[in-house]
Amino acid sequence: MTPWHIISTLLPSLVFRLVLERRVMLALGENFFLIAFTQFAERSWVTVLIVAAIFVTFAFLQTQLEYRDSVQDIHSNAAQRGCPAHITRHENEDSNYCIPRQAPIPKSNGEPRTAKSFHGRVTMFPCDLRHLRRSGFKDDYHHSYLYVGYPVGLRASYSPLVAVEEPPFRPRSLLPIKKAWFSIRPEDHAFNGDANLSMAQKLEEFLLSEGEDPAEWPYAYILAPPSVTWQLNNPLSFWYLYNNRKELTAMIVQLQTSYGERRMWLTRNCRTDAPGNGPYCFQGKFDKDLQVSPFTPLTASYVIDSSDPCAAPLDKLKLMVTLKRGRETVINAVVNTTGPPLDAATASLGSSMLFLMKWWWVPMCSVVVFRILSKAARIYLTHNEKELNIQTRAEPITTAIAKSARLSERSLETYFSRILSSLVRGQSRIKSVKYITSGEHCARTRIIHSYQQHSREKGPHCPDEEAKKEGLGQVVFKVNTPTFYARFFHYKSPFAAMQSELLDDERSRTVWSSHPQEFAALFPCDMAGVWCDPLDWRWRIISMLRTAPPKTNFPRRTPYEPCRGTSLTDTLVMQQCSSDQFRDYRRALIRLFLGHWIGGFPLGFIKEGDFELIGLSRDAILVIYEAFLKVGLVSLGLYLAGSSTTEVANPTGLLSEILSLAGLNIWACLRSIL
Repeated sequence: MTPWHIISTLLPSLVFRLVLERRVMLALGENFFLIAFTQFAERSWVTVLIVAAIFVTFAFLQTQLEYRDSVQDIHSNAAQRGCPAHITRHENEDSNYCIPRQAPIPKSNGEPRTAKSFHGRVTMFPCDLRHLRRSGFKDDYHHSYLYVGYPVGLRASYSPLVAVEEPPFRPRSLLPIKKAWFSIRPEDHAFNGDANLSMAQKLEEFLLSEGEDPAEWPYAYILAPPSVTWQLNNPLSFWYLYNNRKELTAMIVQLQTSYGERRMWLTRNCRTDAPGNGPYCFQGKFDKDLQVSPFTPLTASYVIDSSDPCAAPLDKLKLMVTLKRGRETVINAVVNTTGPPLDAATASLGSSMLFLMKWWWVPMCSVVVFRILSKAARIYLTHNEKELNIQTRAEPITTAIAKSARLSERSLETYFSRILSSLVRGQSRIKSVKYITSGEHCARTRIIHSYQQHSREKGPHCPDEEAKKEGLGQVVFKVNTPTFYARFFHYKSPFAAMQSELLDDERSRTVWSSHPQEFAALFPCDMAGVWCDPLDWRWRIISMLRTAPPKTNFPRRTPYEPCRGTSLTDTLVMQQCSSDQFRDYRRALIRLFLGHWIGGFPLGFIKEGDFELIGLSRDAILVIYEAFLKVGLVSLGLYLAGSSTTEVANPTGLLSEILSLAGLNIWACLRSIL
């Protein structure tokens, strides 16, 4: 087939696609790709495999960008999303969230500035992590582990080893060339998001939320696994806090589960013996309130013993985390250095390259996830169910930091906040609502005031009427996990959603409120004149796809009421949004419900289950499905284009040839009109 024949076939569909989709680079790239393969590639299985590898790789990278997009600067994006971008310091009394003062951060290109004194050096610790299970069933395994330690407040880049709180890629470079192989990013630690905040500012924020004075610890040193890409699986990090005399007096233990939730505990040194007795100079204790593994009890406590990573001579690091149930030891996790630590500031190029040759792969997220899943599978297959005593996972608690929000959850949060704002402002029972989110896509805390309460305070009233009409002052509402936003739009009405997500069994709640009954009463359960357009085929698709949200591990007392047609939530969104915003809302619902039906585990056509443990949401599965659909369309186009001759084709064959070549553009047009 001649190039002009192919271009004339593709051009009309490409024009329609550019008008409807408005993604110029993607449309032109796919069409140029199709033309090139049609002209220069042979019809073989090798060509099909190359096409599949290109599309699936691009789709997988697109899904991984969800992690990168979840750490945008909330202060730069808050205004355009209708979210207030700040919160005053005195508002932290009801939650763990506030914005600290913007302290200047010293920078370094190898040596720290003298304007700020630090304690400790930037050091690479090659370690061995060993798990010893002593209760229930016996198990013992170990593997290599890499920690990077550096003083909190330092920003530096030590090429080719590690970049500390610096952009990982070189500026003003046409190619994505990294400054260093490993990197430590503030968005991977403490609270989610907040890429604009440094580690020092996040540390101050956490200490204030715990009711502590940050001035008590002028020096801090963090020990954390580095990241290689923009995704990090970070099971354990440690923050060492030093007083004015540079004595280790407190630690912050940061733990992240396989599901993405994060928890931070502040513990003080309770060791009473002399520092020289044994390898440990610090001991801290705290209660376990977050499920980390299905093979460990929820009601337990942790004891951490640690050496001082900044102590001289710097030749040994030793950590031991003990899980206890009463006086019984369940698990010992021991971290030991397996070789001399490497000082990143003084290391030569040869020693740095030799270190990278040995340890470049260890902290990769895929390696960490594979190790976790393989060990869990081995434990599950080699022990009987009675020995394992598998613990059912409850929804995250209020003290935990929620996992990263997915693309659909970030999109739907906008519409939920619009509904909440309109309902709070139009009532008089509650003066204000303090709305707390994970803070990835807008401000963590927003105060929504009632307009009617405000106007009543300004108007004349008698004391008796004031006593009768006095309502609640401020109600706190916190979203424990971003999956709430996806679940909220499955229900028939906002009140039905709150009844199930807020007022049901506390083990299955996805949100929390200081006054749950009064807050749930804000949401209507019925409304006269509910909008419904039976002629719109897209809403018929949504009506057919809308079912109960995914099941939680604990049964819910409130039965799910099916919804046919448009829900009351859809009506409220339509009243608060423009036509373009309502179209985006409709598309978000189609992606959400379609992913609920065909985005599950293991084969995709199961509504329950997910690929969440390997970093793929239901949104991501849909993107990968679309990639395979595009592979089929391109393969069909290559086959028909290669089999065509110069002879006049019959109408059916000619139509099939045109549709196959324009298949990518036709599919993009269909997606655009949904």
